[in-house]
Amino acid sequence: MTKTGMPTPVWPGRACQAKNPKKVIEAEGILRKCKDEFRENPNMMAAAGLVAFEHSKTVASPSKRDRYLDAAENLCESGDRN
Repeated sequence: MTKTGMPTPVWPGRACQAKNPKKVIEAEGILRKCKDEFRENPNMMAAAGLVAFEHSKTVASPSKRDRYLDAAENLCESGDRN
């Protein structure tokens, strides 16, 4: 609860930060559905970067981890530029 008595807001990024792989996969599905409609939206790019970053923590292969980290960096940077 906040000082005003309102419930604490839950931001979309919190689902990924909860270390719950099901939530990461759910967030990825939502992003896939919305990517055509909101392709140039910087918030969508940043959210996709966050999901890619969280995915990088769960893969076993170092090469896949590097690809996820590169994608996360590129997505977050492109979201920051817009």
